[in-house]
Amino acid sequence: FFIIFSVVLLPAPAFASFSDVGEGHEHFAAVQWMEARSVITGYDDGTFRPEQTVNRAEALKIILLASGVENAGGEQSAPQGGALPDVKPSHWFYPYVQKALELKIVSGYPDGTFRPERSVNLAEALKMLYLTQSVTLDPAVSSLTTPPYHDVPTTAWFASYAADAKAKHLIEARSDGDLHPDWPLTRGDLTEFVYRFSYIKNLETTAFPVGLNWPLVQHPTQPLAFKVPFGWEVIWGAEEPGGDPSSVILWHRDAWANQAGWDRTTPNSAVMMFSLDSNPENLSQIAYFDRARK
Repeated sequence: FFIIFSVVLLPAPAFASFSDVGEGHEHFAAVQWMEARSVITGYDDGTFRPEQTVNRAEALKIILLASGVENAGGEQSAPQGGALPDVKPSHWFYPYVQKALELKIVSGYPDGTFRPERSVNLAEALKMLYLTQSVTLDPAVSSLTTPPYHDVPTTAWFASYAADAKAKHLIEARSDGDLHPDWPLTRGDLTEFVYRFSYIKNLETTAFPVGLNWPLVQHPTQPLAFKVPFGWEVIWGAEEPGGDPSSVILWHRDAWANQAGWDRTTPNSAVMMFSLDSNPENLSQIAYFDRARK
């Protein structure tokens, strides 16, 4: 069996800043990145609470700070766009809202309120981020002919943002294959897609490498290590009745369809199987792959 090694420069070991976002958490890298740049903070008990929904004020702060907007959170001499009755100078979010109003990133409701405590959904957060970054959308996503997701028609006001974010791997569909853009956004999800945007901007890449932060799994008995997408299960061949100890099964369970096992496929499930070849004939690397190509 031949192993091809790739040499990479690894950063110094990272340590969890929050007790509820450990190294194995799907948002660990995003939270570390944003916490190191003072974009996010945790709670007094040492938690980050990634599953907690985020409101308009919190989302605005994270997006403005992550985007490097000048004077975000600083003093404002006068209200921008008129005084909002539910956004007062004594509120912690006052300078962020004023800055966003000044930049025309957000606006108030018809009744003159801002409703800072109202939960924000993915569609709204995407628009905030894209407007803050002054992103010019590609003409291909500005005039869509195909829906980017089943539940995002081309006529939706946020369809272009969703299509662009999908192409750049900033967002991903839920386990049922839909985006659910109207679902309340969690702190973890918001931090994740803002982190991904910051990553491709800082490294000047066209899209976020989705497998970058997937956990690395080492085979218990074979010289093999591989990355596994978050949410996928790993089944070793030795655990299956009559299974091959050198084989591995990667399984994405379709919870929406109540899928019970990897051997029953459903529309949103996925299974990958592979096994190691010990090369009993002791062929050279060139001969081995030449035979495989034939």
